[in-house]
Amino acid sequence: MSGTNQMYIAGEWCESSNGRLLEVINPANEEVVDAVPYGTRQDAHRAIEVAHEAMQSWSKQTAWERAKLIRRVGDLMVERVDTIAAALTAEQGKPLTEAKAEVLHGAVTFEWFAEEGKRAYGRVIPNTLSVKRHMTIHHPVGVCAAITPWNFPVALLTRKVAPALAAGCSMVARPASQTPISAMRMIECIADAGIP
Repeated sequence: MSGTNQMYIAGEWCESSNGRLLEVINPANEEVVDAVPYGTRQDAHRAIEVAHEAMQSWSKQTAWERAKLIRRVGDLMVERVDTIAAALTAEQGKPLTEAKAEVLHGAVTFEWFAEEGKRAYGRVIPNTLSVKRHMTIHHPVGVCAAITPWNFPVALLTRKVAPALAAGCSMVARPASQTPISAMRMIECIADAGIP
């Protein structure tokens, strides 16, 4: 685990392109918890471009291959529940027991979507002509974007990231300015699980 407070773009932890930082404030005592990179439009465009590139290989993996890595994210979140929950409590003010419950809920979300991705079945649709066959096939649609609120920064991010990854899509995520650190700890789990 890197423990870094940086953006994760193209498989690397990095600063914002202009070096600007955003202070994260503890709402309980109004002290600065830490400072994180404040991404620019240029950073967002770069993230989208490399997410598109990463999707080329990610979407070609089978649902079973993706499921192993996605499930590993959930396992890492369980292993790191104390670290992620402490960050969540410090930046958001949620009681530690509730923060841990949110992180564990997020881990279960990754586990569930790891398995659900295997069930993205197509359908055969009845046709009016016996010589024709209509079928649907599910496939990744492209880079997905997630902008999450401050109130459930881990749970709501997992509900966006896990299904997109299970479907074979790549993600660009932007956490709330008030609660970016817990999201960064979750992204560390994704990176450490081996998801491109």
